[in-house]
Amino acid sequence: MKRRDEIITGAFVLLGLAVIVVGGLWLSRSRLSGDFRTLTARVQTVGQLRPGNVVTLRGVEIGRVQAVQFARSGVDVVLRVRTDAPLPSHPAVLLRPRSLFGEWGAAIVPAGSRAGMGQDSIPRPDSVLPGQTATDFAQLSDYTAEIASNLQTITQRVEVAFNKETAANLARSIDNFEKASADLVELLGRQRQSFGGFAEDMAAAGRTVRQASADLDSTLARLEEATQGGELQDIFANVQKASGSMTDVASQMQTTMGHVNHVATRADSVLGEFNSLVAGVNAGRGSLGQLASDPDLYENLASTLVELRSLLDELKRNPGKYFKFSIF
Repeated sequence: MKRRDEIITGAFVLLGLAVIVVGGLWLSRSRLSGDFRTLTARVQTVGQLRPGNVVTLRGVEIGRVQAVQFARSGVDVVLRVRTDAPLPSHPAVLLRPRSLFGEWGAAIVPAGSRAGMGQDSIPRPDSVLPGQTATDFAQLSDYTAEIASNLQTITQRVEVAFNKETAANLARSIDNFEKASADLVELLGRQRQSFGGFAEDMAAAGRTVRQASADLDSTLARLEEATQGGELQDIFANVQKASGSMTDVASQMQTTMGHVNHVATRADSVLGEFNSLVAGVNAGRGSLGQLASDPDLYENLASTLVELRSLLDELKRNPGKYFKFSIF
């Protein structure tokens, strides 16, 4: 009984394996059924691409990688794709990772979809498609590690440079910048007021200029009216008459200036004689000089004048004492 159960169990296991194998073959055949054609792309490196990896177009699987082989310049990747796949007018092949577990694939894309693709940096025949290999996750990890190392180095240098003294200096610089900003704002406020006053002054000056222009227009209009009415010719005639009168006055002034010059000459001579007279008086020459220089003579003359004044007063009071008149 036990032996029979083991046989039955083994038979079911074999049957299951057979079903799995047959089903896998059937699914593989159905997925790859149809007509296929072969495309060849040339790249510098294939990364982790292997034969049997998936070929996609716009995310849809259209074939498999048939072979990977060396070429004179780079690596040729042979693709087996369906003939009914709508390829781009200028196709190119992009090799890139499909997952984080190292699975790669080939994608057919337009030649201008990525920078540098289709620029024929690798010599190839016309029948070979251009290709490009994307950076895999391992290289990205290496790049990330290198960047992290560089950042760590920069951080260490910043820690060395940015000490307490540097922080204090930076804080003082920030305070100074804030003060400078406040002073600048205050200065701008004052300048705004000054600009406002300047604008008002300019507006007032503009009004003055407009008023002066209006006055000038009015004056020109009046001048034009005077010109048309003949008043300007009368003004010119009066000016000519006034000019003639001024000429006569100028000639009379010249004659008068001649007389004045003659009088000035005589005045100079009189002043000279007066100066000589004064000099003689000061020197004691003549009666006036002796009178001015002799005190006794001056006193006698003064007493004589006093007596003469008293005599005249007595004569006024009693004229009969000195004069007698008789008719018969």
